[in-house]
Amino acid sequence: MVMGPVSVVLQASSSAKDTDWVVYWRVVDDQGEAVPLGRGTLRARFRDSASYPELLTENDIYQYSIDLWHMGIQIEKGWRIRLEVASACFPAFSRNLNTGGDNERGTDFIKARQKVFHSQDHASFLALPVLDMTDYQ
Repeated sequence: MVMGPVSVVLQASSSAKDTDWVVYWRVVDDQGEAVPLGRGTLRARFRDSASYPELLTENDIYQYSIDLWHMGIQIEKGWRIRLEVASACFPAFSRNLNTGGDNERGTDFIKARQKVFHSQDHASFLALPVLDMTDYQ
């Protein structure tokens, strides 16, 4: 059973000065049906502080901690967890022009090239609080 706060840590780089990271997490049952469990978003410039934004250096690897909120769910044998990583969620989350400028009034935008890393030195992962229910039966 998953019970408590869920989060994702991404080790990632971008070609842009600012970008967004959006993570959707779903459980996929044994019939292949994907059930949405949550979504977390983070604007890269606010990765360390909401009060002191800091732009990115092109292609440097940064760590992003993305809150997927609290969850309580029994994941059955044979089910899988699916993570989907995107860099936009407009219009649910305000647009990001990837320039580091004013996203609300700006009109120029750039395409960002994103990379998520999965290595021993730069591990991206899903943090799940797992509760062993055999202790409670």
